[in-house]
Amino acid sequence: MLKIRRVLISVWDKQGIIELAKKLREFNAEIISTGKTASLLRKSGVNVKEVSSITSFPEILSGRVKTLHPRIFGAILANKKHPLHLEEIKNLDIEPIDMVVVNFYPFEKMLCQGTNLNQMIEYIDIGGPSLLRAGAKNFKNVACVSSCSQYRLIIEELVKNKGSISEPVLKNLACEVFGLTREYDAHIYGYFKEKEILSWSLEKIQPLRYGENPHQEGSLFELSGKEHLKFDLLKGKQISFNNFLDMDTAFSLVKSFSDPAAVIVKHTSPCGMAVDKNICKAYLKAYNCDPLSSFGGVIGVNRKVDRKTAQEIIKSGFKECIIAPAYSKEVMRIFSDKKNFRIVEADFSLNSGNKDIKKTSFGYLIQDADLTDFDKNKLKIVTNKKPSAKELKDL
Repeated sequence: MLKIRRVLISVWDKQGIIELAKKLREFNAEIISTGKTASLLRKSGVNVKEVSSITSFPEILSGRVKTLHPRIFGAILANKKHPLHLEEIKNLDIEPIDMVVVNFYPFEKMLCQGTNLNQMIEYIDIGGPSLLRAGAKNFKNVACVSSCSQYRLIIEELVKNKGSISEPVLKNLACEVFGLTREYDAHIYGYFKEKEILSWSLEKIQPLRYGENPHQEGSLFELSGKEHLKFDLLKGKQISFNNFLDMDTAFSLVKSFSDPAAVIVKHTSPCGMAVDKNICKAYLKAYNCDPLSSFGGVIGVNRKVDRKTAQEIIKSGFKECIIAPAYSKEVMRIFSDKKNFRIVEADFSLNSGNKDIKKTSFGYLIQDADLTDFDKNKLKIVTNKKPSAKELKDL
């Protein structure tokens, strides 16, 4: 546990900062602040010390230099478990800082407003990222709060731990800092490069036995900070690289229909796809499109799997996998004898707006995800021969 005795607050976005500061004062934390933040807190009845009273040095260069001082950074970077650090800061009359609450100048926001170069330069934050990176490096001794969205968590921690922050939370806060500074610098880099720069962090979800072929390594990753499809493997052996590709096709197809829909996919191509009033009939129609090619395929349905559908799946021969929004307990018993049959439950409510990416030898082709709903009233028929109502429905 880290007891919070001394806090530095310097924020551009003042949302929620008064509530946090008052809670810190309830636990007798001393608050140091700068400029407008200090003024706001004082007006709200929060006792604050100015940074300049700590450093004995005024803000200079129109506010470009406020906190960049050894008395501030020494207080943040001192390791409280290192005897030499403690002796050195004591000799220099430096008191440790236990928490930094900082958010950055809104560079990305100003970028969207078409601000000119000279103005944009003033929105490149120097002190903020430096303070947070210093605190994150020394996370066992400093809580680094980098977003208004974290204030509720900090208040809950303070209340629960009587004015302290737990080590797992300290580590997570530090992790958020390094992700934030990386993203912030990427926006600045893109601005000076005068090109659109996509900077993505991919976090490993799970390793795979191998990739598309046994000699290739493979893993499943998610885009950090973006919601991915939530799924659970309820039964069966590990999901393979090729299973994930086929499941993606199956999921995307059946999710695009509001009526009960079923598909069987093999090597990312549908062998059969159908809709009906009930999911069992939809599955039978999909299977009968091409029973031979469906062998070893992946099934996708957009309804809870019931007993009749499960029985028809058993009758239809070997399948690798099924993905659906839910399964009854009876269905799980029916599937229990199929040892290698993978049963995957997924959250069909998720609407992913992630980019669609294709790797080519020429570079990466990136486009918006195709989320357009099919509306027959907006179709433009350009041939002399018009489709019948049935043909239109099939299309």
